[in-house]
Amino acid sequence: MLWLQNIVIISVSFLLSRILIEADAHRYFISYLLKKGYRQISGLITAVLLLSYLMSLFFSNTVVVLSLIPIIQYFNQEIKNEERRALVATYLALALIYGANIGGMGSLIGSALNIIYLGLLEFYNIPGREYINFFSWLLVGVPVSLILLFISRLILRFDEKRHLPDEPIPFHPEIDIRFDSKKYLLFYFSNLFFIILLSAIQFLLQPPPLWGGLNPVDWIFLLYFIGFLFFAFIYPRREQSAFHYQRNILHFLLYLLFTPFIFLVETLKEIGGRIPSGRPGIINKIDDRLDGTLNRIWYHLWGERISFLRSKNTNTYVSIHRILSELPYMGLLILAGILVLVYFVTRLGDNPATPQIDGYLVVFIENLSHYLLGGIEQYFILFLSVILITVFITELINNMSTLLILFPLIIQIGYAMHMNPIVLLLAMTIGASSAYMSPVATSVNALAFGAVEGVSLKKMMGLGLALNLLGTFWLAAVFYILNLLFV
Repeated sequence: MLWLQNIVIISVSFLLSRILIEADAHRYFISYLLKKGYRQISGLITAVLLLSYLMSLFFSNTVVVLSLIPIIQYFNQEIKNEERRALVATYLALALIYGANIGGMGSLIGSALNIIYLGLLEFYNIPGREYINFFSWLLVGVPVSLILLFISRLILRFDEKRHLPDEPIPFHPEIDIRFDSKKYLLFYFSNLFFIILLSAIQFLLQPPPLWGGLNPVDWIFLLYFIGFLFFAFIYPRREQSAFHYQRNILHFLLYLLFTPFIFLVETLKEIGGRIPSGRPGIINKIDDRLDGTLNRIWYHLWGERISFLRSKNTNTYVSIHRILSELPYMGLLILAGILVLVYFVTRLGDNPATPQIDGYLVVFIENLSHYLLGGIEQYFILFLSVILITVFITELINNMSTLLILFPLIIQIGYAMHMNPIVLLLAMTIGASSAYMSPVATSVNALAFGAVEGVSLKKMMGLGLALNLLGTFWLAAVFYILNLLFV
């Protein structure tokens, strides 16, 4: 079952990212560059672009953005000139957005949209879907995304030269982060190799079901996932004893129980921090009350007090507290608002008697797309038009909504053109990840724009438009060739 394997790969990749993040691997990378003399602003922008791209190939791009936003905020705080700080913040945020979105399209687990695409292939029973897995996606995604990454850096560099002097970064040189790179990189790449190996076996051999509807590769993935969960959250990093196992289990369950309350308090705190008059007293009282409640529970269990909301479980490889504490709550709030708005807009005029979404906006988009695509006879023009339409619709209503609305229409057009629609659907999916102009387009755009202060919407739209157009032509050429090979 590919869905089981994909769930395991996504979950393990998230936990792998958390293990590296809690070891400060991403901060170490930036620190290493600064110490080696890469102190020009242009070099830092390139570093953020490359790091977000490489991480998004094997981790969810949303997770990557969440982990790198604190680094961008740290650098921005060190720039005293407001105008220059806004420019640097904009370029760093755009580098993060471009790298994460492009890296996300490079692998199956890089973006949630890719998993939705696989689910829709199953739902509509599209022929050839059994050949799309983690391994086969990498074969196409990596070379395609690398060219797109190069284009994005050229666009950013062209604008930097016009508006931002390439001066040394005015940051403290005494950044000292301890990171056992050999141990952690060996651990990361061994797990990555294991996942790629299993995916390649599934892709090349297509083993039959063994027991319970699962083939041998499915069972290996399942056992691997259970073991990895235990290692990440429960296995003590230091002393192995029943006492430490119990503490880790209770620490995890306690935070899991209080997650909704922590999310609410931290969101209120971040909103209050952006109010000119400062954080309201009521928010401080709620924060203190939650902190006190967690402390009392922990004291009752273990006879000790800690500053619970700000503590890290140092005896596990992944601390659930760190996952919660490093979320950009303002960015998540903006993303939630966008999704709610899009939901109500697409539902406006929807007929409840029909299973599909057929509101006014949805019907308009379907009719417009069908009008623009219906008379096309050349495959290259078809791919170019599909990607172009997808990109600019995504800029308005976000990529997941675009995928759900256009998917059945593209299936019809594919069959009408006497072609297997699987490649055309993939082109549309990648196009929905290739919208860089607006904060609405993708979760990556919304989180980065909402969390990094001072990002210029005008510059985001202008540079994003250039990348949209150049990227569309490159993707159309790639998928046109891929369709010829697939046939």
